[in-house]
Amino acid sequence: MRELSSPAEVDAISGAYEHEPDRIEALCKVYWRPQPPAGEAAGDLDPFSPAFRHRAVQFLLEINGKASYDPVQNEKSSCLEPVATGPVVPDLYQTGDSAWLGEMVQSHGGVLKALDVRRGQSVLEYGPGDGQIALHLARMGCAVTVVDVEGVYLSRIRAQATAFPVEVKTIEGLFGTAEPGVKYDRILFYESFHHALDHHDLVGTSRAQLAPSGLVVFAGEPILAHDDHFRPVLPYAWGPRLDGLSLRAMRNYGWCELGYAREYFIELLMRAGFTLTYRPDPAAGRASAYVAKLRGDTVDLAGPCVLEAWGAPDCWHPGEGNIRWSRTELAVIPVDCTDTWSQLQLGISNYLPFPQTVECRFGDRSETVTLQHRESTTLTFQPAANASRIEIRCPVRRICDALPGNADTRTVGIAVSTLAYQP
Repeated sequence: MRELSSPAEVDAISGAYEHEPDRIEALCKVYWRPQPPAGEAAGDLDPFSPAFRHRAVQFLLEINGKASYDPVQNEKSSCLEPVATGPVVPDLYQTGDSAWLGEMVQSHGGVLKALDVRRGQSVLEYGPGDGQIALHLARMGCAVTVVDVEGVYLSRIRAQATAFPVEVKTIEGLFGTAEPGVKYDRILFYESFHHALDHHDLVGTSRAQLAPSGLVVFAGEPILAHDDHFRPVLPYAWGPRLDGLSLRAMRNYGWCELGYAREYFIELLMRAGFTLTYRPDPAAGRASAYVAKLRGDTVDLAGPCVLEAWGAPDCWHPGEGNIRWSRTELAVIPVDCTDTWSQLQLGISNYLPFPQTVECRFGDRSETVTLQHRESTTLTFQPAANASRIEIRCPVRRICDALPGNADTRTVGIAVSTLAYQP
């Protein structure tokens, strides 16, 4: 990616292309890295704190040149034409580009797969745009509700639903605004969650709106791993994205265009009582999805859940069999911070052919244990103020060095199995 000297350069890049897909491609190849302190917004603060949010807002206003941010005003799409008589032509058809249309159709198909929903189940979608996924689900027989701050989009959805005909319930409002007391089988954020400045609260609201066996799907969201090609556009845990396309949206339209470090996003969801799996989509990258479900009483750490935390990216290997190995000397497990449990138990084991000394910290409490080869133990924790994660420190070694003749070059430390919450 090419670095810009100022965000104003995106205006010239935008003006150099007549075809929107070409413009988007060009803007995604550039980014801006401002000088401190703005470019290091909240780097010295807890990303879960109000102070961090305040800095992120100030940086957003610095980028878009506005005095304040109000989603009711700033997230409107001023370029939309009101619905007129005649059929509605959805946005994905309006570029006149079959390659672009194909990407959008493939993306929608991938999101529908990630939702894994059946006829008769209920779906709540936040930020549906002109509603193509919602309309697919309604035509399939789902009970669909959509929420958007932009009334023109909702009128487009209603017009299309009438033409099919199917029912889609529309609600004009902010993220989190849905029918009081209703639980949904699926909640979908498709290329929309990154507009939620108060995403901490929104995650908690989504938990309250989700049926016990339901799923929350985050698809097409800028959730960036520490080694992602686009990570330079996000020099903090979360905040305004600094790629050309996002800068244009913030400068021209006043939108909030956030990005999230993957390790921060995972911790955010786990603190809210979810577990996450990742569903990559090789056919359409924007359909790759993080799928969240309520944690249950026992979290299978050896299963497919993604596991890392802010400050400790990529600290665990994928689960295998009945265990998951730590990858780094500091490995972190975020825990549910919703005050819904009275005791927490973590199972750990040592499968290396020598003793391993492990220090586990939870809040102010620290416990050190030494496990012999093939020895296991269960660590027990009680709720504590400001305790949001289990930090595990243990020496790591390559398996091939620990076991002569073994070709496995992975670096491992200690193995974990389950995280059990006692009500």
